[in-house]
Amino acid sequence: RRLSGSLSRRMAGRQEHRCAQVTADVQDKSRSFRPLLQGLLAGLFLFAIGELLISSEMARQRQIERAQLQVEAGAMRARLESELTASFSVGLSAAALVSSKPDFSNRDYHRLVRSLAGWYPGLRSVSLAPDNVIRYVYPLKGNEKALRVDLEQVPGQREGVLAVRRDWKPL
Repeated sequence: RRLSGSLSRRMAGRQEHRCAQVTADVQDKSRSFRPLLQGLLAGLFLFAIGELLISSEMARQRQIERAQLQVEAGAMRARLESELTASFSVGLSAAALVSSKPDFSNRDYHRLVRSLAGWYPGLRSVSLAPDNVIRYVYPLKGNEKALRVDLEQVPGQREGVLAVRRDWKPL
């Protein structure tokens, strides 16, 4: 029995030694993985911060571009309104001149058109329609068919023509 008790103690001692050695090995391995794990976590954290910064910068750039487009669109709108106002005022001026002069002639019309072309170089054509019938067209070439057209008789034009004549405002 002594022998068997001694053998059991020896075996138990060896098992404890092996368990302690296995535990020490596991701890050593976990210690060797700890810096790797810490580095990996730090890298993931930095990656997430970087993605957040990039996303934020892209959103800021989109806002800047949107603001620039709005400024450009506003400037374009102002130029367009200015051109339309100038064109309409040319028409009103010509209409006032023709209305004030009952003996308005073809010669008067050409003098008026030359003057208008000097003031408004982008002017492509001018038509005058006393009593809503086109009597004067510049340039005549290519616009011959427009002469003597009664604008009130053109389908879809009557209401617009009458509204412009009544309100003196563009449609």
